[in-house]
Amino acid sequence: MKKFLIVKSIIRKKESTEIFNHFINVCKHIAPRVFKEKKYSNFSDKKLCIDLIKLKKNNRKALSNIYNTMQISNEILKLGYKKKIQDIASKYLKIKKENFALRNTQFRIDLPFDNENTYGWHQDNAYYRYNIKAKNSIVLWIPLINVNKENGTLIIMPNSYNCDSSFSSKKIIKKTKFSSEQILVKKQYLKKFGKELSVALNKNDALISTAGIFHKSGINKSNICRFTLIVRFNNIFSDDFIYA
Repeated sequence: MKKFLIVKSIIRKKESTEIFNHFINVCKHIAPRVFKEKKYSNFSDKKLCIDLIKLKKNNRKALSNIYNTMQISNEILKLGYKKKIQDIASKYLKIKKENFALRNTQFRIDLPFDNENTYGWHQDNAYYRYNIKAKNSIVLWIPLINVNKENGTLIIMPNSYNCDSSFSSKKIIKKTKFSSEQILVKKQYLKKFGKELSVALNKNDALISTAGIFHKSGINKSNICRFTLIVRFNNIFSDDFIYA
């Protein structure tokens, strides 16, 4: 198994456009005063980012409703069952697709200079305990804009890909009532696997690794929002699978 894999155009331009149009429709439905009369070109549209920032400032609940609705939207969830994505995940983990549990498909919105829900160094398998061993779970990180250091692309520690969170991570106290709960990698393990890599990707490409790899988002210092899809699979037929 490779430490990580980069796959070009894991979703097609047409699919990305459909997701964008769906997102705008959700925005217009939930916050019509802000979005109804506006036209936006794509996820990199600066006007869209400005309006999302204004919405958070003036109506945090509406922005939260937009985010939560996208998580359960069929337009997002169906990507986890896309043949190309499942084939690549199957090949990476070296298991049959029939062995997969689709843990979830997530849609992220990261506003510029907004660190409220930005995670420190963490592992996905610390939050979703389905497999104890990192090698039996996989994460596909798919940006919907071109990502780089300026807009806070993903930073990884490649050598940590096979690290199990049961001993390497711990829960920390939330900073505010609006902050996300965080389970972060212990300092001694950061030192052990401390070689960092900032991954620049084109939109619709994918960074693929196990759910054990140490990673965090950089700071978005740009004038556009960072939109990302995340697809997660687990092996339900491995001996370390945890039954709910």
